[in-house]
Amino acid sequence: MKILLSLILVILFMIVGFIPTNLAQSPQLLLPEGVVMCLGKGRSSDIHYSPDGTRLAVGSNTGIWIYDVHTGEELNLLTTGSETVLSVRFSPDGKILASGGDDNNVLLWNIKGKEFHTLVGHTDWVRSVAFRPDGNVVASGGDDKTIRLWDTKTGRQLQLLTGHTNIVNSIAFNPDGRILASGGDDKTIRVWHPQTGTLLYMLKGHTMSVRSVTFSPDGQFLASGSADKTIRLWELETGKELHYFAGRLRGGVYMSVAFSPDGQILAGGNDDGMVLLWDVTIVK
Repeated sequence: MKILLSLILVILFMIVGFIPTNLAQSPQLLLPEGVVMCLGKGRSSDIHYSPDGTRLAVGSNTGIWIYDVHTGEELNLLTTGSETVLSVRFSPDGKILASGGDDNNVLLWNIKGKEFHTLVGHTDWVRSVAFRPDGNVVASGGDDKTIRLWDTKTGRQLQLLTGHTNIVNSIAFNPDGRILASGGDDKTIRVWHPQTGTLLYMLKGHTMSVRSVTFSPDGQFLASGSADKTIRLWELETGKELHYFAGRLRGGVYMSVAFSPDGQILAGGNDDGMVLLWDVTIVK
């Protein structure tokens, strides 16, 4: 029942994305006098489950909606300075929510939905945020071609990573937090030592923008999804491309990629509305 409700919520947010903007507004903020019902909560751009699976954060053009996964109840609406919230992520302990958007800032919120840090440094849209596994550091990447690392307790910028020559679309820490990967519109994936800011190596193979990067649960492999309609699997230790996957029926831009908890299945979601699953044990 919980799984079914979660799927229904995700489908609902996908549908809401196609509701006209004049209808998809926050009922708490924008309902005219006398209106008793509003369809939609705004166009969604990113969603993320809390680690315990009880809450779902939805970034949209009206703010960040927090839902109870079990009941579907709206728990909170976090309003930001962004016209659109582009990325939302819970910390590993679920006590902090980070968001990035088109106001160029990263915001940190506590469990009650109160903003406690505005992280200022990016000069253009923030498209991706990611927590280090210990929750003490959050990374952000965006249209200014940079990746920034921040101390979640003090809000201080710890590191600035430069090298991408175009928009940074996606960032991810490996399971032990010692490695950071980033993918961008320059068609490359860059693998960094985040503590020192050192670029370890650059992975080339995609022929168009890299939209998503993710590590396998054991940290040995990296997967990347691209606008070239492929997903590529890389061996982290050597930087070698092991395999590439493409949909056989019809192609689409791979906006997101994810490993199963046991690392044996790789999922890719594309803009054709398809989610494809591959058995990666045969190519490792």
